[in-house]
Amino acid sequence: MLSRMSVQDGSTLVKLRKQVRKRCAGGYKRYNGLLGLLKRRRHEEEYEGEAVEVVTKAPMEYLEHSDSFCDGGTLVCSSRSSTYGSTLTLLEDECAETSDVKLEVVEEVDVKVVVREFHQAQANELGRERHLHYYQLPFPWRENRFIIHGYRFYDSHYKSLLSIVNWYGWHNETANIWTHLGGALYVLWLAVYDFPRTSVWESEQVPMVAKCIVYVFLAAALKCMLASVFGHTFNGTCCLALRSKFACVDYSGITMLITASILTTEFVTMYNYPWSLRFYLAVSTVLGIFGVIMNWSPKFDRPEARPLRIKFFILLAAMGGLSFMQLGLLGGWKYASWLMAPVTHKSLVWYLLGVAFYGSFVPERFRTDIVVDKRIPTEQELSTSLEVVTRHKHVHFRPEPTAGARTDLWSLWWVDYVGCSHSWWHLFVVLGVVGHYHAIIDMFANRWGI
Repeated sequence: MLSRMSVQDGSTLVKLRKQVRKRCAGGYKRYNGLLGLLKRRRHEEEYEGEAVEVVTKAPMEYLEHSDSFCDGGTLVCSSRSSTYGSTLTLLEDECAETSDVKLEVVEEVDVKVVVREFHQAQANELGRERHLHYYQLPFPWRENRFIIHGYRFYDSHYKSLLSIVNWYGWHNETANIWTHLGGALYVLWLAVYDFPRTSVWESEQVPMVAKCIVYVFLAAALKCMLASVFGHTFNGTCCLALRSKFACVDYSGITMLITASILTTEFVTMYNYPWSLRFYLAVSTVLGIFGVIMNWSPKFDRPEARPLRIKFFILLAAMGGLSFMQLGLLGGWKYASWLMAPVTHKSLVWYLLGVAFYGSFVPERFRTDIVVDKRIPTEQELSTSLEVVTRHKHVHFRPEPTAGARTDLWSLWWVDYVGCSHSWWHLFVVLGVVGHYHAIIDMFANRWGI
């Protein structure tokens, strides 16, 4: 407890201000943490459908309306209009009131947990009424800082399912869902109608195992498209654990697609070299399985892990390049280039364009209707410091995005709903899948002389 002292000069006032801030800062931070924790737990009980009596109402009302968690500096500054003695008395009473509140439970909560769950209760309430903007989302829901509006924060899977047809309004995942939903329907048509009518399927010169490899690729492509639709449909949930799992389903789908694409390439290039064929197929399969397992790591879903995801997908695709190099050394570069040309011209070019859009955030990074933050807090910062939700709260949780200089068509305001980098990535994946299918048909026809 602060001792009563007579304030004789300005230096004593400064020292007093520092002491008060030190005493009250801990209670203020614990208040914020406890408030968010209580609201989150109350919402989770309602969301899971448990008929429980919420006993936190009284302490919640006390905490929300109590002004005991105040800034010591503000109190000291306001004391200039009154006597120093009355100011000291007020400060003593405030800090005493703070120390009486039992907040030991919050002291044991990890900083990472407090930051992760900060503002989630408010987002839950807003999400029941409308779509949110970027700065209304809790930190774990933020991925692309250039996409500002149209975020779903649903407390029901039924709502997420209806969002496929924009039942609650157009959102920023609509284009992502429909690009791959349309792609899935087209791949299904290729498997059921188109491939059984090709010369490769009808030819007796093409071994049955080669025809099965084509269906393996089409099945992986269909799985990739549907996994993407599933992931983007349900990633608007307010349940973080489920949202992370849905993202892993999406990543697993693209991993399986790349693996199957490489297997078809290795099969046709190494068919005359049985031992090499077994080696490449085995290594690629193991890498694919490892990739699926790695996809379920929480670290793989972080925004800063985007370069890691790109590097892994490129590494997986490089196995096809190794089989091409071996074929060139053993069978001649002219023959290898002729055999692999369909993949280069019809498939690889689309995948590379898609990766370029995916990694560069083009075109949304050039929007001018909103002043976009230059950087976002890293996982390290979110795990070690409360300043992002205290001192810098006005930056990360602003009521409205900061308006830019332009609002016309060229300001790119529309990237929130159509034409963002992820939608282009989806489109190029569909083109890559269709192109690779036709490339397989051409390579098989060339390889077996159809």
